[in-house]
Amino acid sequence: MAAFIKSLSRFLGGSSRPEPAVHLAAFGKHPGWNDHLDDLGLDTDALIAAKRLLYVQGINQNIDGGAWEKLEPTPDAAPRITGRLERFRHDFLWQMPDPDGDAPLLLAGRLWSSTDGKGRDKYPMVVCSQLTQLPPYFATAIVLPFLVDIQAKCESTTSAEIVRQVLQAERENLRARIKDAQPGDPLTPRRLAAIASCPDMLEEHIGFHRIVYQFASALAAYRTPAAKSAGPRRSEQLRLPACGMSPSEALLFWLRFALTFVDPSAPLLLIAPDQGQAAPWVDLIAGEPSPANIFCIKAGLGALPLTSDIPYTLDPGLVRTIDTHLAFCQSAADSTPLPPWPMFQ
Repeated sequence: MAAFIKSLSRFLGGSSRPEPAVHLAAFGKHPGWNDHLDDLGLDTDALIAAKRLLYVQGINQNIDGGAWEKLEPTPDAAPRITGRLERFRHDFLWQMPDPDGDAPLLLAGRLWSSTDGKGRDKYPMVVCSQLTQLPPYFATAIVLPFLVDIQAKCESTTSAEIVRQVLQAERENLRARIKDAQPGDPLTPRRLAAIASCPDMLEEHIGFHRIVYQFASALAAYRTPAAKSAGPRRSEQLRLPACGMSPSEALLFWLRFALTFVDPSAPLLLIAPDQGQAAPWVDLIAGEPSPANIFCIKAGLGALPLTSDIPYTLDPGLVRTIDTHLAFCQSAADSTPLPPWPMFQ
C-alpha cells in the first residue's frame, strides 16, 4: 500500500523535484529509558534503514559477538590509537540512493557513549538527520554542530520527556536554517594537492598513490549506477587519513573526493571519530554496510590500518599518472575547476 501511495503521488505530482527538507531522529540508549529508546522521529525509509544497518545489525552484532572486546586497549602513552576506541563519539555522513527521487539522500549523524536507565553502557545514543535537496556543506556546517548541541542537552538530563522536547525543538530549529543553505566552496585542484602533500600521505605522495589505487580498483564496481552494474556489488571499505582536519572537514573532503571516482548515486557511509580538534581518520564504506564494516567504529589502527599505510605494489605507470595529475592541481589557478581523473588501467 505504501509503495502504491508513493507511486500515485509521483504520478499526480509530476516530475518536479521535492522541496528541501530536514528530518531528525534519535535511537539507541539514554537514561530516560530502561532499555533502547522509543523510536523518535523515524518517519522516513532512509532513517529506518539507518537504524537497522548501523544500530540493530551493525553495532548490536559487534557487541553481542564480542568483536570489540577482543581488541586490546590503546596504551595511554601511544602516539596513535592502535587498539580499541574505548568510547563512542563519532560523526558520520551517509549518502543513500533515493528510490523516489533523482538525487541521493544525505544523512548526517552523531553517536556517543550512553547508558540506559539501568546503567548498562555498551550501546551509544544516536541522533541522525535526513537532508533532502540540501548540499553536503549544509550537513557539515549547520547540521553536525546542531547534533553536538543535542548531545550536550541529552547528556544533561535523565528525563525521556525532555529528550523528546529537545528533539522536537531542534528539528524545528534545523528546518528554520534551510533558508541559509549554501553549496559551499567546491573541491579545488589546490585543495586536493594540499591534502595529497600533507605528512599523513608520507614521502613523495606514496600514501596518496595508495589511496587513489584503492579508489580506482576496490571501488571500481561503484563507478557505474547500480542498474548498470554486472551482478550484486559487495561493500568495500577504506580507512583514510584526516590530514589534520576536524571531523566535519574530513568528512566533507573525503565525500567530495569519493564522488570524483564513483557514480554520484553510489551509497557511501563515512564515519569520523571525534577526538577533539582533529579526527584521527575517516572510515569510508561503499555499498550497504555489514556488521563487519561497522566494526571500524571502535577499531584502532592495529586492526584496521590506514589505506595510505598499506604497502601495495603499485605499477610505475599508475604512479606517474597520479603525479602528473597532482602537478597540474598544484599549479592550477584558484578558479580552475577540478579536472576529471585520467583513465587508470
